[in-house]
Amino acid sequence: MIKSNPLNFKDQVYKLVKQIPQGKVMTYRDIALALGRLNLSRQVGWPRTELFPCRGLRPRPRGAFMQGKAFLARAVGNALHKNSDPSVPCHRVVDRNGRLAPNFGFGGAKEQRKYLLAEKIKFRDKMHVDLSKSLWK
Repeated sequence: MIKSNPLNFKDQVYKLVKQIPQGKVMTYRDIALALGRLNLSRQVGWPRTELFPCRGLRPRPRGAFMQGKAFLARAVGNALHKNSDPSVPCHRVVDRNGRLAPNFGFGGAKEQRKYLLAEKIKFRDKMHVDLSKSLWK
């Protein structure tokens, strides 16, 4: 596990993503958990919503931040979306179901799929990586 430092969360994400070997993928949640970041609300202020088990997604008061597993995954996604370094293989990160990122920064899911196919990643269907064969832990 990489040690936490609130000043460089994005750099920690990039460092871990660079370690994902060619032909493998990781999920946003697995990256957040590998970083050991259980409370990111002060470092990454997005989005201002909270998932209530019986009420669905509800807006939170201004200044309040989302917590929990969904927040961790979104914080990683937000960091990757801001990446401008081509040496960080952001295309190797998918959601918990293996779904490609519709807003992938380099041309959408179609481009992400092209990069992953070039690395011989196995797919379940057009939009989902087969995590049983391609997940790196």
